[in-house]
Amino acid sequence: MFFNSVFALLNPSAVYCKALGYEYISKPTENGVRGYCKLPNGQLVSAWKFLQGEVAQEFGYCAKQGYKTKTIYNKDVCLRFRTDFCAVCVLENGKEVEVTELMNLSFEETWCGDNACSDPENYLTCPEDCPSGSDDGYCDGIKDNKCDPDCEKNKDPDCKNTIEIPIIVQIIIIGIIIIGVLIFVFLRKD
Repeated sequence: MFFNSVFALLNPSAVYCKALGYEYISKPTENGVRGYCKLPNGQLVSAWKFLQGEVAQEFGYCAKQGYKTKTIYNKDVCLRFRTDFCAVCVLENGKEVEVTELMNLSFEETWCGDNACSDPENYLTCPEDCPSGSDDGYCDGIKDNKCDPDCEKNKDPDCKNTIEIPIIVQIIIIGIIIIGVLIFVFLRKD
């Protein structure tokens, strides 16, 4: 059985670095070509170690979203990298989610400018295909009068903060209003 399609994967460490808006640099070394991520402070770090949460955690996705970064040893969670360890974000509820899964990154080949916002593209990596406020797996948090569906509560200034009132409280309030109206109507008759 033969397949006519070719499936190519991108380097996960390069995708992660670029998705955060950093520069990915390939450098020849004595042991072959190595990938580095250039951080905002100018520091070059191993792109794989950065992806795995071993270095510069303060510049990683988890920290940028206000989560704790944790490096775990778990073949099942880290399967997409074919390694035993990877970085997870520890969410507010204590749940641990592998960082690129939380970012909704894909390592399949796509290209920016194809008029389709698809993985691994998002507003940060390809604003031409993924406008601000789009459902692209990335919370841009920009004040642009568009509530970004990818943002958690209070992370986008355009999302209205609404107070959720439990149904029982709503019923009590409606009951009080009805009783008040009835009392008003009966008192007016007298």
